Amino acid sequence: MSSNETRIDRRQFLTMGGAAITGVMGTRTTTALSIGVQDGSMGPRQPIRVLSYNIRHGMGTDGVYDLRRVAAVIRAVDPDVVALQEVDKGYHVPWRDTSRSDFDNQPALLSKWTGMNAAYFVHIDYTGTENFEEYGEAHGQYGDLILSKHPILRTEAHPFRVTGEDNAYLQNKIAAARINVRGAQFWFYSVHANAFDIEINAAQQEQLIQTTRRKSLPQVVAGDFNARYGIGTNQRQKTYKRLNDAFVDVLWRTGDVEYTVPALGKDGLKRRLDYVFTTDEVGIAAGNVVSTGEGPSPSDHRPITADLVLSSGRTGSHDSDV
Repeated sequence: MSSNETRIDRRQFLTMGGAAITGVMGTRTTTALSIGVQDGSMGPRQPIRVLSYNIRHGMGTDGVYDLRRVAAVIRAVDPDVVALQEVDKGYHVPWRDTSRSDFDNQPALLSKWTGMNAAYFVHIDYTGTENFEEYGEAHGQYGDLILSKHPILRTEAHPFRVTGEDNAYLQNKIAAARINVRGAQFWFYSVHANAFDIEINAAQQEQLIQTTRRKSLPQVVAGDFNARYGIGTNQRQKTYKRLNDAFVDVLWRTGDVEYTVPALGKDGLKRRLDYVFTTDEVGIAAGNVVSTGEGPSPSDHRPITADLVLSSGRTGSHDSDV
């Protein structure tokens, strides 16, 4: 099936604060393209829309902090569940004598502005942390945020196991939420893997794979993996291949393999570092990289979306699913 056939209403334009959001999927579908969902023997099919977005704490490509632009993207896409990376909570940067995000409680604001349930996963807690003495009296938290229109039944945070010098960026966790979508339960993950050390990145991805294998429910894994799309000898490409062997890459399956960084595509090397992966039993209907138009982008990354299909009646049988 061609990429034009797998995408839904690619030419649809939505408005976000005067800028056009293109490539957003339109009418929802319950038709799975190729995998997982069979003839209804597992129960009625439940369509879900997923959004993954590294928001860079709401700092746009114009150097302006405006979290409402991020909320506008979320509302325009109209997802069921959202995985956000680089989310601040009361963050203060003393060496700049300012706050990069106005001390905002971003999880609370985004939950309020989108009307979605929120689960915040703290990667770095600066307040009272001696590890950051060289930065002065920094305050606030930094982490991943999962938003859901549907009930969040349970959350888990799995710290990445790292070795070597203590480093703030290495304290990231695998953020997991068990979500009930009209009777169809699944595990949803937000991931932000290491960008600076390729060996640590590979180890984190392997830990992610092993973590998901302990679950019996369908799983959707989204985020900024800092793994390079493509099959080659580059270590980041090898890491991507390992992920694609363990999961199904939605954008690869649907034919949309556009870059996600940099958002405007005008400077630097264009890369695809952001992904939505699924386990085999999740049906795939569509996937897109979302362009936020010609003007300033709300972040240095572009968001990605996926229309997926779950089967209801799955409740999980493993101890880790309870």
